[in-house]
Amino acid sequence: MRYRELPRDADALQAPVGDDALAALCRKLLGAQVELLAAERLQGGRFNTCYGLQCAGHAPLILRLAPPPAAHLFRHERALLQRECSIQPLLADAATVFPRVIATDFSGTILPRACVLQNRLEGELWANVAARLDAADTASLWRQLGFYVRRIHGITARAYGFPAPAANHAWYSDFLRGWVDGMAQDLDELGLVVDGIAHFRQLLRRGADRIDAAGTPCLVHGDLWPRNILVAQRAGAWVITGILDAERAFWGDPAAEWIFSFLDIPEDFWRAYGRNYSFGMLDGAAVFRRRCYEARGALQLILEGERHGFDTAFAHRDFAASIARMTIALGIQTSTLADAA
Repeated sequence: MRYRELPRDADALQAPVGDDALAALCRKLLGAQVELLAAERLQGGRFNTCYGLQCAGHAPLILRLAPPPAAHLFRHERALLQRECSIQPLLADAATVFPRVIATDFSGTILPRACVLQNRLEGELWANVAARLDAADTASLWRQLGFYVRRIHGITARAYGFPAPAANHAWYSDFLRGWVDGMAQDLDELGLVVDGIAHFRQLLRRGADRIDAAGTPCLVHGDLWPRNILVAQRAGAWVITGILDAERAFWGDPAAEWIFSFLDIPEDFWRAYGRNYSFGMLDGAAVFRRRCYEARGALQLILEGERHGFDTAFAHRDFAASIARMTIALGIQTSTLADAA
C-alpha cells in the first residue's frame, strides 16, 4: 500500500486575512508598537493558512492560522495548532530543525481562529528540489531524516493519545479505537459508506492485546514526508534545515508514522534511525498493528476525498485489503465478526 498524492482544493479550510487584521495580530502578539512591513501568503499547505511576515525589529516570521469557524473539521482535527504548541518545547529540545513558537493567540479576540507565530527557517521544501538531487544527495537526506526521527521517537510520555488539550489514555488500544470511532462518526455524518468498517472496529477490540504490546508511548510526528521538510545547500552539501507541521502528532507506537506504511522508505533511513520497521522485520503483533495503521490511514483518505473531491476508490480497496489481513492475522472468520457486530 503506497500513498498517492492527488490534487486537493484547500479553499474549504483556508481563508485569506486582510492586511489590517494581520497588522492587529502582530501588535497583539509582539507588542503594541510593532509595525508590519510586509506579508506574503505562503502556498503549499492544505490545512492551516500561512503567511511569511516581516516586522520592524524582528527576524522573518511565520504566522499560521487555523481553519475559519465555518470550515468542517473531522474529529481528529480539532485543536491541531494548540496540540502542536503543547509539544513544541519537547521538539525544540530535541533538535534545532524544529520551528520555535514565538507567540500564540487562542482567544479569538482579533480573529476567530487559533494563531501561532513562529520563527522562519531557511530552505526549500525537499519535495520541490527532489528532481535536482543526485542519488548521493538523496541518500544523505534520508540518513539525516532517520537521525531526526530517532530523536523525535526518543521523546516519551506516560499515556497514549493526542497532545493537550486532548485527553490521554492508559491503553493504546483505547486511543486507537476512539480515533477510529470518531472517524466512523464523521463518515456517517457525511453519508459515506465504507464496507467493512464495523468489522474493522471489531478487529481493533479483538486485537487489543497486540495493540497494547506496542510499549512505551513515544512521540509520533504524524506528518513526516518531503513536503514538510526544508533542505538547503551548505558547503556544497544538502542538509535538512527544518521539519515542519507537527500538529498531527500523537503519543503512540513509533511504527505508526504514516510514511512507514505509505511511502517507500530506503535502507539509508533505517540504518540512521537504528531500527527497521519494514514488514519483513516485524513480529506478529507489530505486523497486526501496522495493518491497523494502514486501515486507519485509508479511512482518513476517504474522508479527505470527500472534502477535496478526489476519487477514493483506491483507498476503499486498500482499506478492504488491510482488514482482510488483520482478520487472517487473528485467525478468525469474517462471518464471526459480522455476527458480533
